[in-house]
This record gives sequence, structure tokens and C-alpha cells, in this order.
Amino acid sequence: MWKCYIEFKVNDDTRFRQLQRFVKDFQRDRDEEIRETVDDSKWLDYFDEKMLQQFWWPTEKDWEEYTRIWESLTFEERQNDPRLQHPWEFTSWLDCIYTGEHKLLSCEKTSPNLARLEYLTLSWPYGSVDALRHIVQIFGFEIVREEV
Repeated sequence: MWKCYIEFKVNDDTRFRQLQRFVKDFQRDRDEEIRETVDDSKWLDYFDEKMLQQFWWPTEKDWEEYTRIWESLTFEERQNDPRLQHPWEFTSWLDCIYTGEHKLLSCEKTSPNLARLEYLTLSWPYGSVDALRHIVQIFGFEIVREEV
């Protein structure tokens, strides 16, 4: 296990407190093994409308079209086809955080304008930290350094 972090600039203290609350509450649900957490609408309350607009909210028809395109392409073609390129879908993003091979440890300021989202890796290699980066970015913060 390795302790890692994502360091970022804090430009809004209210948003930072929202981020801290999300990290703490989400990890609490993970620790309690509440698997339904990814489908729980309570997480929507942690984000304002502008933040939620950064996610992909596909309709059933959108999913059908996405699946049709996905199944029609080879693995290599899927990687670059613009019709398959979308922002994170909200529940998929939550699921990625929930099932990730990491434990969220803390989200604290290290100076007046810098903070760190710290996490513990649970295996090696542990896959991508894109979902963790997105936690920081969705709250409007700029990542300046990572120890991953």
C-alpha cells in the first residue's frame, strides 16, 4: 500500500468545504460497504447545477445508440471514435470511485491556497486515478501536482 495525493489550488473556500464533505461522506459509505451508494440520489446534493452539467446524462435512446456504435467497432476503433467520447456519466463516475483500489484518506489544506486529496492505494498496479482527479476538477480546482 502506498499513500498518494493529488495537490490542487484552492480558489473558493465554500467549494473546498463542499469537496471535503463529499470525500468524507463518500468514503464513510465505502467503509460501511453500502454498495447502493452509487445509485443514491443524495450525492446530487453535493454538487450545484454548473457542476452537474459537466457530466453526461444519457437518455435510454442515447445508451442504445452508444451501445450500437460500440458493438459495431473493433477495440482499436473504439479508442478514438468521437461518437463514443463523452464526459463522465454521473453514476459510472461514482461507481469508479466506489470500486477503485484505493481508500480516500483526507482532503485538507496544506497552505492558504493549496490542498491535497490523499488516498491509500490498496494494490499495485492499481489502475487509473482519473475518477479521483475528476473529484478535484469538478469542484473547480486546478491540479498542480500528483504523487500517484
